[in-house]
Amino acid sequence: MKTAARLLLLLATMALMAACGNKDLNGYFAKGFKKHNAGDLAGAINYYTLAIALRPDYAEAFYNRGLVKQEKGDLQGAIDDYTRTIELQPDYSFAYNNRANARSDKGELSGAIKDYNKALKFDPFNITACFNRASAKARTGDYDGAIKDYTTVIALHPIAKPDLSEAFYRRGCAEHDKGNLD
Repeated sequence: MKTAARLLLLLATMALMAACGNKDLNGYFAKGFKKHNAGDLAGAINYYTLAIALRPDYAEAFYNRGLVKQEKGDLQGAIDDYTRTIELQPDYSFAYNNRANARSDKGELSGAIKDYNKALKFDPFNITACFNRASAKARTGDYDGAIKDYTTVIALHPIAKPDLSEAFYRRGCAEHDKGNLD
């Protein structure tokens, strides 16, 4: 009888700890989000790290912490967090896109283009990844690839958006750099 009572007490304690852990986990994540939106980047990183400590497979916490690290200028830290996000959720298109952005900012254009390709593999309508890949291709001198990507962005992008002009402008720059002045 004592063994059964101890087992029930142990199970009840574990259930209570799990419930409290989930509450803390969600609270830490929400506080990290609030801190980030308020511009408190160090506070945001702290709360996302606490959420990750409670649940080491929390892909969204790694992703959001990567965003904050990237905003702080910690590009390698951001890359590491995006990489962990991708390990946990291999089809996370925006994690590939943002890791590519960080790699591009570090001058690692080949790795960035590979990540943009992965982002587009999982979400062919990810206009941001297509635009960013075009920019990276132009920086490597692949003007034909850049022109093709900018043309895709123009075709996919809603006409009503005013920022579409940037794709037209950059496509024109790539044509110019390629030597096609017409």
